[in-house]
Amino acid sequence: MPSPESASSAPREPLRGAIALAPHPAFGASPLRSLHASVASAGGGSVTVEFAAHGELSRLRLAPPGAAPRRREGLWHHSCFELFARRGAERGYREFNFAPSGDWAAWVFDDYRSGGRELEPARVAITARSVDSAHWSLRAQLKLGEAAATAGVAAAADTWWLNLAAVIEAEDGALSYWAAHHAGEKPDFHDRGCFCVPLELSHADAPPRAHSR
Repeated sequence: MPSPESASSAPREPLRGAIALAPHPAFGASPLRSLHASVASAGGGSVTVEFAAHGELSRLRLAPPGAAPRRREGLWHHSCFELFARRGAERGYREFNFAPSGDWAAWVFDDYRSGGRELEPARVAITARSVDSAHWSLRAQLKLGEAAATAGVAAAADTWWLNLAAVIEAEDGALSYWAAHHAGEKPDFHDRGCFCVPLELSHADAPPRAHSR
């Protein structure tokens, strides 16, 4: 029988330009050993987000892919991967939820937890898969935003600030909260202080460009 530290369960190379997400210290240990996220501008205002998880997958609740993924509320009550994004210094921001089942949600807020409403139009495509017994990944493709216009001229690119995060559910129902940065004593992915990852969003049709810090 292979040991827990065998090659099959050893951490793999992180995604290119990947950011390590950390669990919030206010919660206990999780079967998840590490979680990395990567985001890239895919041109035309679109982005691709990837999450790579390493740990005891058999002790996690990761819903299998559904037959007909759809927009659904309350995904964060279970394992859910998330992207929060605001453009430049704007007060408003967007929230995207990605479930392992392929279900998704998209919201827009006017300010911190205020004015929340469904983002329209919105379309999210999710692909999740088990790499092996210890590695699992999720990829989401979405349209983040349109070009901001100045004096009637649309910008070719603009800068967004992101928070990459996840809620992970263990087999006993316990939740852990992971993010690129935690700004408070309690997990709060909406906190403006958590939006720490810059992304230059291209609005021109161009080949995907990996994010690096």
